[in-house]
Amino acid sequence: MNIRQGIYWFFTLIGAISLVFLMQWFNFDLYKISFYALMITVFVLTVNSLVPREKPTLKDIVKVVVAIAIVLIVFIVASIGLIFLIT
Repeated sequence: MNIRQGIYWFFTLIGAISLVFLMQWFNFDLYKISFYALMITVFVLTVNSLVPREKPTLKDIVKVVVAIAIVLIVFIVASIGLIFLIT
């Protein structure tokens, strides 16, 4: 297993664990940590899946930057929604 596969499986495991803890409403701190862990997992797995294995072109770089922007926008909107849901 190379480093790229190790990163993929590590963050997949973190994402699965955070999904399980998102179902636990008894503790807001646990819910908040799980939410942010899931967003970081989505971010890392998106970048990991889009980065080419060798010799990246300008098109590949633009694709990764656009994906990062989309994930960050979703992350910000979801965070604002979570704040409005709680308050």
